[in-house]
Amino acid sequence: MAVKGDRTPKENKQLMWGNTKSENKPKNYSWSEDATNPSLGILYQLYYDNDKKGVYLLDVKNDITYQVPYGAKAKGYILAMKLFLKS
Repeated sequence: MAVKGDRTPKENKQLMWGNTKSENKPKNYSWSEDATNPSLGILYQLYYDNDKKGVYLLDVKNDITYQVPYGAKAKGYILAMKLFLKS
């Protein structure tokens, strides 16, 4: 989504998803994935909370947790990307 004349490095505009390291994953999560940016580190964590029985997206930088509608993992990816591009 580069704009003509935009000089922001390409690596600053991407998110890469991967499984959360086991030592960073709380016991009540059945699965968890981290969204990272090469120059900014971990920005978001998408996970399923067994206690609350739902999918959540944690904005690590702002310490805000969003409940993902209908427990849809894909909606969590979309929400993370929208938040990332907005910031």
